[in-house]
Amino acid sequence: MDTPVKPAKYTMTCPRGSIVDVQFTYKINKFPVNLTGYTARMQVREFHDSIDTLISLETGSGITLGGKAGTINIFIPSSTTEGFKPVPHVYDLELVYPNGSVTRILEGAFNITPEVTR
Repeated sequence: MDTPVKPAKYTMTCPRGSIVDVQFTYKINKFPVNLTGYTARMQVREFHDSIDTLISLETGSGITLGGKAGTINIFIPSSTTEGFKPVPHVYDLELVYPNGSVTRILEGAFNITPEVTR
């Protein structure tokens, strides 16, 4: 049986025109969760109810899971972020269990900061 988890809050900062490379370790009771067999997905939208996504990532395409270590790496290349408008957005990150169940583990603001040097 899957254990319900309250999503952690984290504000991501995305410098426009730069890479975003963030790594987390998913832990329950201070112990890393073995993510072998799991997949993950993340979407960024301007508002929670927005129809359009700014970006959509998934395992193998922007998200890498670290198996027994419990790590989750999020990577967005600078070629993608250079097209982002510097306005606040929101995101969430979900894990998909091997049995197909889904739990949101992370959520928050996705702040895009403007680029000065070009």
